Amino acid sequence: MTGRERYTINLGEGFGPGGELEVIAETEEGDRIAFAVDVGLHSQAELEYYRNGGILQTVLRGMLKST
Repeated sequence: MTGRERYTINLGEGFGPGGELEVIAETEEGDRIAFAVDVGLHSQAELEYYRNGGILQTVLRGMLKST
């Protein structure tokens, strides 16, 4: 791999704490390389931060719900 590949990551069933995802890298020549990666989220709280766009957005949404 050269760093010029196009990457596709399917955030399917394995997306969550302790999960594993498949990454497909496509070279400029059209060759495909598939490999597995570990999800870098370690808790449900981190997953919620990711889904909300970060910890600040998560806190703000919580504040808006409570008012």
